[in-house]
Amino acid sequence: MDLIFIILIYFSSIILFIKTNNTLPSKEAASVYYNNKLSNQHNNINKLSIISQYRISKINLQGTYLYKCNGRYFDNFYDAYKYAQFMIEKTYNIASSNNNNPFEDFNVQSYLGTNAKSIYIWRMVWNGCDYKCFSSQNYKIFRLNILKEINLLRKYHYSYPLLLNNKLEKLAQKYAEKSAKVGKLLPLSIFYTYGQTMGIMFYLAGNTIVNRWYQESKYYDYKNHRSSKGLKMFTQLVWRRTKFIGIGVAKTNYALYIVCLFHPKGNVKNKFKENVIKPIRIFHE
Repeated sequence: MDLIFIILIYFSSIILFIKTNNTLPSKEAASVYYNNKLSNQHNNINKLSIISQYRISKINLQGTYLYKCNGRYFDNFYDAYKYAQFMIEKTYNIASSNNNNPFEDFNVQSYLGTNAKSIYIWRMVWNGCDYKCFSSQNYKIFRLNILKEINLLRKYHYSYPLLLNNKLEKLAQKYAEKSAKVGKLLPLSIFYTYGQTMGIMFYLAGNTIVNRWYQESKYYDYKNHRSSKGLKMFTQLVWRRTKFIGIGVAKTNYALYIVCLFHPKGNVKNKFKENVIKPIRIFHE
């Protein structure tokens, strides 16, 4: 079953979730936790803390999946999403009327996963390159660094580096722009011939999306050559037979829509053993 891993940290709800046929696989993957604390002193407000208050979690209640937000339960994700959207805007508008920089305490490190090697690679690639840096030249720096980070992760798994492909990039960019226009990731059925990774990120943390995708690696079973949770973003990133990539990015309000298309596509049945290789112990650039 194809799985789309979506990191959604959006202005209206700013939450992290994984989408598989409109369901979320775990409470862990459905929540984003922030280290920042809410402060109203001197009329200052940390918007990230407001967002954290209304994060959405998926829970399994005796075989029935529910979505929890701020102590309330919903039958489906989008009802919870709409509630979070309303409450975040309401709370923020009241609390931040006199605040000039609601993101002054933003810390990108809190968005990184727990895999030490992937954090090392992330820091090596981005090296202090924040939104102002990576959004320059119409996100050219962003695309180049995304490619570099993916290729370093591939090297870590004995896979060859990917090359940018103009056709794939145009398709990925078109899809990212369409998604940004409607405010959600659209179905990718028309791109079934290509491998896919995609997500929606809070714009200041857009440079952590590959690191977040790679966190699926902790669920991969190298002995049986499959993911214990059926996740496929990590495996597409490091798939050995893949040669080309196209990267699309579009921004609306506080969200970055990021789409990567791959060819040849990964996650081919019965081909995981030769395409997803256990990483090397010692990594050098």
